[in-house]
Amino acid sequence: MQIKLVDEQKCVNFVNVFQYLKLFTTNINIHISSERMYIQGMDPSHVSIYELNLMSNWFDEYNVESDDLIGVNSGILFKILNARGQGQTICMHRQDDSFELDLTSNETNKENFNKYFKVPMIDIDEEMMEIPDNDYQLNISMQSKTFKSIIDQLSGFGDTIDVIYKEDKIYLKSESTEEGEMKIEISLDDLDNCEVEEDLDMKKSYASRYMHMFTQFQKISKEIYISFHNDLPVKVIYKMDEGDNNFIQFYLAPKISDDD
Repeated sequence: MQIKLVDEQKCVNFVNVFQYLKLFTTNINIHISSERMYIQGMDPSHVSIYELNLMSNWFDEYNVESDDLIGVNSGILFKILNARGQGQTICMHRQDDSFELDLTSNETNKENFNKYFKVPMIDIDEEMMEIPDNDYQLNISMQSKTFKSIIDQLSGFGDTIDVIYKEDKIYLKSESTEEGEMKIEISLDDLDNCEVEEDLDMKKSYASRYMHMFTQFQKISKEIYISFHNDLPVKVIYKMDEGDNNFIQFYLAPKISDDD
């Protein structure tokens, strides 16, 4: 197995993924097949699910002859990737029973030395989940930087964010006895895109902590895609290119209220 990333922006995004993925979990299983690299997991409280899917053609070089499973500590993996200097290539390969990662520069790049790492592998018990491709009642997209700013502000007013859809407007609200209340009104015309079920009336509540964690990935993509449903977890997607096959996405179960 040998997988290589040369493209600078993709290298930066790859590092950013693992920088923030460690917020969700200590250990991860990286599933390698001839078609893709795939990671799935849950946070310790089993409230949110994350999925990373990168097809083979997303990488500059992808030579995989047989399926492989690589269990690693997410913090250690990020520490290694974070040693990458600008312009350096990321190369991952298996050598016997070890997982190795190289950060190398071309001959014209004299600013960064080549670095070679052996990554400790661990056995991780996991139960893979089949996540159905559901239709959602409210699908929106907007600038990821803008959404992060909104969630940052709301998180300062309480540990819950209410999402309300009514009469062609979306309201995001957070409140607490100590901090007061903040409410944001978003017109559908101000979104990059919006698809909504006819006559929809919705009010769902989500833990602001997890929404805030999702927005940490905003550097990966300029646009964020969010899907809501009265009977399903919210889905948040950052696309890693212009298509639909390379992405990191999250699911978050709503909080249970007295009205549910």
